[in-house]
Amino acid sequence: MGELDERTESTEKEIRALRRAGIAAETLLEVLAEFNRLWETLVLEEQARVLDLLLESVVYDGSSGSVELTLRDLAPSSGAVAA
Repeated sequence: MGELDERTESTEKEIRALRRAGIAAETLLEVLAEFNRLWETLVLEEQARVLDLLLESVVYDGSSGSVELTLRDLAPSSGAVAA
């Protein structure tokens, strides 16, 4: 049960961070819908590149058939300057 509690806490932290960032659920849904349309236009090599940019790791557990995806931290560092 510890792993479930950790995941729940992590998800709740992410939700709070999104709320602090001022991202409305409706806006997020619109962006994701646009991403889906864009994804469908990409060729396989482009899709692979996008996944490579977004994913830190992919772990497959053959015994349970589960897949764990870890996303890269894409937030700009505090010292970064926007171009």
